[in-house]
Parts: sequence; C-alpha cells; structure tokens
Amino acid sequence: MIIVDTTVWIDYFGGITNPQTSWLETEIDRQRIGLTDLIFCEVLQGVRDDTVFSQFLQVFSRFHVF
Repeated sequence: MIIVDTTVWIDYFGGITNPQTSWLETEIDRQRIGLTDLIFCEVLQGVRDDTVFSQFLQVFSRFHVF
C-alpha cells in the first residue's frame, strides 16, 4: 500500500501536472492507495463548495484511511 501525501492530492485535484500527479494518475487504479486521517482532513479543509466536498468524499471512499 502506498500513502499519498496531501500536496499530491491537492495538486492532483487542482489539475496540476508534475511527476507526482502523473504517477498518481497512472497508478490510482493499479496500486493500493491509502491516506492518513490527517491527510484526509487537510485535503477536505480546502474545499469550499458542498458539491466538491461530496465528490472528494466519493473519491476518497475508494481508499483505506489509517
């Protein structure tokens, strides 16, 4: 299992392309991805729209939260 850091998630959802987000885009369906409760909280803190918040919850529900 690979833990993906907050900054990678923020860049990924923000549409930023860098080596980390490119890796995540490629591996998100191939690797077991996890995140910590702190990473989960940090990413969701930046969301200001209820619809986007629901979308994040749906995406993160695929992964194991430690």
